[in-house]
Amino acid sequence: MSSREFSRRLMLQRLAAAAGTATTLGAGARWAVAQAKLSKTQVSYQGQPNGTQRCENCAHFQAPSTCNVAEGEVSTSGWCKAYSPKPS
Repeated sequence: MSSREFSRRLMLQRLAAAAGTATTLGAGARWAVAQAKLSKTQVSYQGQPNGTQRCENCAHFQAPSTCNVAEGEVSTSGWCKAYSPKPS
């Protein structure tokens, strides 16, 4: 085996390892961004319901007064544009 073949093989192995590391780091960054909550202004939060749509029957609502999407406390009778009905 020549030194040129060895160098090429070593380079390809290192390139594959670097690609795997970059993929892992990229997935971690996406997870962190996904975990960040939006401000109430960003989701157009309001303290009153929008018809029958209200925080207490939203899939993102966590009793007693938090939301998986909006930061801070929310009212059970509040509403925002991230509203998604709880599955039946």
